[in-house]
Amino acid sequence: MQPNQYMASYETVEKTMLEAMAEDEEMRDWTMDERKRLFFKMRVFQTGLSAMVANGHVPSWLNEKDVEELLMEIGE
Repeated sequence: MQPNQYMASYETVEKTMLEAMAEDEEMRDWTMDERKRLFFKMRVFQTGLSAMVANGHVPSWLNEKDVEELLMEIGE
């Protein structure tokens, strides 16, 4: 695997997202490590789902709107 040239810019996005998460009423008491871990889990899920969609590995009963709803549910 080659190093990802976009990883440096991802760290900027991550920092912004973690700051936004800290402002959420339900996450105010979370530590930075807890927010980082949740954000990473969401990223792993989204990456896996994206790979499944791109390679046609989603069940036939799951349409594009269902995939979008699933992604939004995970972020709740």
